[in-house]
Amino acid sequence: MSGQGPSLSYDGTDLGQYGLVIGSKDAFNISFAQETVQLFERSYSAPSKRTPKTISLEFSVLGTSPYDLLSKLDVIRSVLGRHDDRKLTIDSVPGRFWMARTVGFSGATGADNLFEGDVTFLCPDPLAYDTVESVATYAITASPQTLYIGVGGSAHVRPTYTLTTATSLSSRTITVASGATNQSLTWTGSIAANTPLIINTSRWHVTYGGNPSMATVGGAFPQLAPGAANPITVTNFGTTGQLVVTYRNAYQ
Repeated sequence: MSGQGPSLSYDGTDLGQYGLVIGSKDAFNISFAQETVQLFERSYSAPSKRTPKTISLEFSVLGTSPYDLLSKLDVIRSVLGRHDDRKLTIDSVPGRFWMARTVGFSGATGADNLFEGDVTFLCPDPLAYDTVESVATYAITASPQTLYIGVGGSAHVRPTYTLTTATSLSSRTITVASGATNQSLTWTGSIAANTPLIINTSRWHVTYGGNPSMATVGGAFPQLAPGAANPITVTNFGTTGQLVVTYRNAYQ
């Protein structure tokens, strides 16, 4: 945040240090795409699909001279001029970030070395996420074993599950199931002691011992529901195991 008012950070650079001050913002819109099939007397609809979010910000930049203002704008445009998604944080929305790309930057220079403009970001993933990652660790001492994970936010969470065991396990089918979302994933194979089995629901990917291990995966990647104590049931993972759940609360 600059001394003059709230600003933003993009790709790790605080633009407040270059005099950018946000005036108004539109960062909380939600939109859905809806497809229908029209029959003679009525239509049928498929589930709605969440569309990308557009974040529009009005801002100003004040320079001490025409040269100072131009130098600040050069840096700001350079930072914002990325061609892919980068982390965007807004001072007046603390503790959250979006993955966004710049799609518009315009404005005009007025009197007194002041530039006033608008910047627009597109977020293909429309959700905002906690800037701080949450980590929950549980002991697996029975099979099956149900554990409870409290999740905040207002959107489903796509966690990473890391399973390790102190003793080797012969070939078996292991299940991780989310009772709140009715999603369960199975993986079949042998587990060596202290070798992690990692289920990444955000990337739809499973690794074992650091290598991709998708050949025996079945079911759906288990997400977590917001505002609830999510029951997670682990089956067939012995009695000397550990489950680490890493996630960020998500917001619509």
